[in-house]
Amino acid sequence: MTVVKNLVKKSFFRDSLQLMRLSEEVKRFPGILDAAVLMATDTNKEILQKLGLLTSEGEKASKDDMILAVKAEDESAADEALKEIEDMLMKVPTAARRRLFQRLKGSVIALTRLWSRCPTRTSR
Repeated sequence: MTVVKNLVKKSFFRDSLQLMRLSEEVKRFPGILDAAVLMATDTNKEILQKLGLLTSEGEKASKDDMILAVKAEDESAADEALKEIEDMLMKVPTAARRRLFQRLKGSVIALTRLWSRCPTRTSR
């Protein structure tokens, strides 16, 4: 029995390119027939409706929300895919994590240098 499920992430945003890549990756999960992860704009909800991926939960989403939509072979595959999508959305991509670390490292070094030159600093 084919199952369609939506999960709405309230006031949740990710870059559309990241969401397109994620959607394509989810389509390769075992038991998943179709999937889409996108912002809940009216246009995107129309697309989901035409694809047979929109449920009543997704219809209620506002434009600031994200819809995770899956069509699966069974309930178990749908639930597992939605859980995996949520996990993937919360992870920072490895390359982005490296860039963030480098920026933070540079900021810490700059602040340490600035602090060491501060004339009002008292030593303990």
